[in-house]
Amino acid sequence: MLEPRAVSVAVVVLAIALSAYAPSTTAASVKHPPTFIARISPVALATRITDQSATKQVDYAAPCARCLIQQVQIATFGRESDPDLIGGTGTAARDRKGRMFIPGFDRLRVVVFDSGGRYITAIGGRGDGPGEFGTATLRGIAYLAIGRGDSLFAFTATGRVNVFGPDLRFARTFKIPVANTSAIVLLRNGDILVGGSAATRERIGLPYHVLDSSGEFRRSFGGDGRIIGRGAPPPFPAMFALSPDEKSMWIAEFNHIREFHLDGSRGLDLELVNVPWMPPAVATKIEGIPSRAGKTERTTTRLLSTGSITVAGIDSAGLIWIRGQGWSGAPSLTVDPRAIKSYLFAIDPRTSSVVANLPVKQAFRFLGNSTQAMSSAADSVSGVVSRTLWRLTVVRR
Repeated sequence: MLEPRAVSVAVVVLAIALSAYAPSTTAASVKHPPTFIARISPVALATRITDQSATKQVDYAAPCARCLIQQVQIATFGRESDPDLIGGTGTAARDRKGRMFIPGFDRLRVVVFDSGGRYITAIGGRGDGPGEFGTATLRGIAYLAIGRGDSLFAFTATGRVNVFGPDLRFARTFKIPVANTSAIVLLRNGDILVGGSAATRERIGLPYHVLDSSGEFRRSFGGDGRIIGRGAPPPFPAMFALSPDEKSMWIAEFNHIREFHLDGSRGLDLELVNVPWMPPAVATKIEGIPSRAGKTERTTTRLLSTGSITVAGIDSAGLIWIRGQGWSGAPSLTVDPRAIKSYLFAIDPRTSSVVANLPVKQAFRFLGNSTQAMSSAADSVSGVVSRTLWRLTVVRR
């Protein structure tokens, strides 16, 4: 059995991040079987646990007996009649006026809605001019975030950032020197917290970075500062969520939920145990992987599990919301979407306990430090994508 607490042992692992989407309806109103779209994303992680004093176990099988997760639908965004269609996965942002910003279907424009889900306009577009997002969908909008004064920051997959004012007019553009981004958050002081790889010698092995408002490095942290093993990649950044006080961030790696302070120091390490849908990772032989030259195939061994967890958000009460997914069968790089089951649960880091959990059909993504999260669905006939905004709270019966 693997020992996740081994001190000063560096392990390069392969994690599987999955996103599954199903119609955003209650069980009683579902007319068609839910359709899942699975995205398999191999992620290389290199982690060394050096401080065991802060590790605490969290028993998934022992949640609060009188607590439950209440799910209330607020609004739906994206209709077939709208002039611009939206995409079904990834980022979204909401300003203080309640306006919702969602990437368009081609990820080359931002579609704007009012708080009730009514279409307002679209900004940006295809091209290389001011406020535009290029010509390739895969290099289009990756993250949206709201800055000071309700300005909108639109980050592309190439590191280009377009900033729009509260009047939705283009204001400026700059670049961030970080690639392979996992998440981006704007801090209240105007700095940018980003997970990704920086191609500078002094930052190799450090997957998280604080940048100033122009994209210049302030500091990097989160890894052990070096590449582990010959030819091994540096730690790959995980999805993260920022604490309400903006002093720390939380990430998920296998069955661990870890805290990093923004000054670079490590915080709590919560080890999730007794999870029936996520057994411990096992060493799995994988065949047919192309060599670096791309001419031959080789066999390798990776640590794989039939379950995964992702930090979906941290609400205003400080609860950490976790999206979990499990599937039947042996560990593999490919998963039958019909075998995937999704779960949502909340952890209180102050008591190291699961407050509540439940199976879900939606894959939720929280909007900042709030109790509001979004899910996606595609119409079974037209294929038009919509996003639903929910309020998720833990209540006592």
